[in-house]
Amino acid sequence: MNGRRLQLLVLLFVISTLVLAGCCPKQGFETLTEENFKMLLTLEDVETVLIAGVPLQTEFYDYKKMAESLDPEQAAVMDSWYGLSFQTEDGMKAITLAAMDFDSQASAQNHFEKVKSELDTMDPPIGYASAEAEVNAQGIGSMVVFIKGDKVIQLHTAQPDGEQPLTDLEGLENLAEIVEQKL
Repeated sequence: MNGRRLQLLVLLFVISTLVLAGCCPKQGFETLTEENFKMLLTLEDVETVLIAGVPLQTEFYDYKKMAESLDPEQAAVMDSWYGLSFQTEDGMKAITLAAMDFDSQASAQNHFEKVKSELDTMDPPIGYASAEAEVNAQGIGSMVVFIKGDKVIQLHTAQPDGEQPLTDLEGLENLAEIVEQKL
């Protein structure tokens, strides 16, 4: 009878675990792969925040692979580092998403602290913490950076000096919120 009771307890544990897993699916991505990175932000998402309707093309970048070829130590604490640029056909204006998936939350936090030092802290934050800046000078538009778990996400605009960016700081904040919800 003792063995039967143990079997019932194990069965109950397995069933309750399955029920909990089924009712509460895990949100987001544990490891950021190229495929799930590309799902974080779409052309359709970007088009909703454009100041002026212009045709855009997308360019994907594997920044970690580029960094490893130049300085392998720089990429050693990263699981992945990808970029996606939504740019005008002439490449002169762009909204860029960059995501760094670190090997630990501590590595991500260290990087975030370095990046945010020149930016304004956002309250309330996007993700665990976030910072932003609106520059609109010397080819730099606006920037939003946030941290969630072991990932640091950055969005920024770029355009020729004296020209209007593709979106303003509020538009970048909206895009960051879309990305944060998908992580």
